[in-house]
Amino acid sequence: DRKFLRYLAHHLASYGLTVASLEHPGSNFTRINNLSAPGKLGDLLPPGEFIDRPKDVSFLLDELADINEKYSTMLGKLNTQQVTIIGHSLGGYTALALAGGKLNLEELRQFCKNRSPVGRSPADWFQCAAADLPEDEVNLTDQRVVQAIALNSVTGRLFGTKGLRHVTVPTLMLTGTEDAITPALDHQLRSFNQLGGSKYLISAIGGTHLSVTDPKNLNDAIARSTLVKEVVGDDAHSLRQLVKGVSLAFIKQLTPEAQRYEPFLTPAYAQSLSSPKISLRLSTKLPATMATWFQVISVGNQQVAINFKDVNYGSLSSIQFYFYPNTKMMTPNSFCIGQLNQLFTKLVNKYREKATRIS
Repeated sequence: DRKFLRYLAHHLASYGLTVASLEHPGSNFTRINNLSAPGKLGDLLPPGEFIDRPKDVSFLLDELADINEKYSTMLGKLNTQQVTIIGHSLGGYTALALAGGKLNLEELRQFCKNRSPVGRSPADWFQCAAADLPEDEVNLTDQRVVQAIALNSVTGRLFGTKGLRHVTVPTLMLTGTEDAITPALDHQLRSFNQLGGSKYLISAIGGTHLSVTDPKNLNDAIARSTLVKEVVGDDAHSLRQLVKGVSLAFIKQLTPEAQRYEPFLTPAYAQSLSSPKISLRLSTKLPATMATWFQVISVGNQQVAINFKDVNYGSLSSIQFYFYPNTKMMTPNSFCIGQLNQLFTKLVNKYREKATRIS
């Protein structure tokens, strides 16, 4: 919701940046958390949300531009032509769509058709809701967006294999190795590799989906709503500090102060904030060997689980410190069916009954 990154909004505003925070009622946390046992994906997340979310932002920018021109107290004070869009989870998708990413719903439908339902992550359920949209391709780019910050983004196959190449504006992404909602390989690393412009990647080794949330916005319902124990609050303090520092430095690259903030866009700065709970890295490219893993995960979770015993664990030892520990790179996503059952009771039971009849 609009308070999820409140600490970041306050930090950016304290440096003279105008910050507007909006909420999407059709797909905010309250809306999704109140759902129980959806009978179809459209009940979980209306397909139209994937169109409405970016349009909400464009509408807000239109309104702010109008205020900037018509109200004497705000006259000329809002720069709506150079906007940095920041989003988390579905907000990360929203940011990338506005920054130039083109939705490829034809590829998404094929993925959702072939993917084993029980093997999906929650983000896969969400993205597959968009498969019901009538279009094959959708372009929601807003030319006023000149930078994008996508944190733990839901991307997966929403943009197909080439849709994010059209994102040529500078982009900052964040991924967490323990994120069971939007798993790193499929939802951030593959997407990061596609981006067509300058880019930075924050890697939070030990970070979970909600690690970047504002502690004041955290409650038991949020903390207990995901499939794994979330690393939040004081345990994630170092990550939030890094997000504040890197985000500010990233945005300042559009200003005359760019050079002053460059030291905060370095691997050394990120590593200096590492903690016992979360190790932090900042990079501008992925190791070449990641291409192999993108091919591996394309066959689906079940095949990965079967074939991982044959993997040579020494092949990626050179990037253990540079990027991810080998064990994090090699371990396929493992989702607790019992907890999935709590979220999607009807769907999971349906496929369990079908499997029982077949066996």
